[in-house]
Amino acid sequence: MCFSAEASFLTGGGLTAFGAYLLKNPHKKTERYFFAIPLMFGIQQLFEGVVWITQMDPALASQNMLARYGFLFFAFFVWPTWVPYSVLQMESSPDRKRCLSALVGAGAVISTSLAWVSLTMGVSSAISCNHIEYSLNLPQEIITPGLLWYCIATLTPFFIIK
Repeated sequence: MCFSAEASFLTGGGLTAFGAYLLKNPHKKTERYFFAIPLMFGIQQLFEGVVWITQMDPALASQNMLARYGFLFFAFFVWPTWVPYSVLQMESSPDRKRCLSALVGAGAVISTSLAWVSLTMGVSSAISCNHIEYSLNLPQEIITPGLLWYCIATLTPFFIIK
């Protein structure tokens, strides 16, 4: 996401503070899951800051691995399920709730699949053109449909809620 360790830490710190503030002041109880998104995204960015500063030092390989998996925990496991779930909690229309529930299910399948692949096949990271590139060893034929379903699960909820 960010372009340097400094940018990741600055973004992460700001979002974490803003997210903590939002969670202290939700207007409705049903909004707390949605209001947690900035806090969790901030934590994800703090993990990426650690990936930046540990990436090139072999002596920090274990810290890099922990930070990498911390970052990817959110990217691969949390977002495809949490985003539709948090929007579902705020929805009142039965028709939109059914649609959002289906997206929660799709997100859970995506999250579980990505978590399993990450843990069994491993994930590598490399600094490339001022960003961190995370690589999974996935068969080429499932990358495009997987990316499509990931985007459907994480973006579509924002177009469903009223």
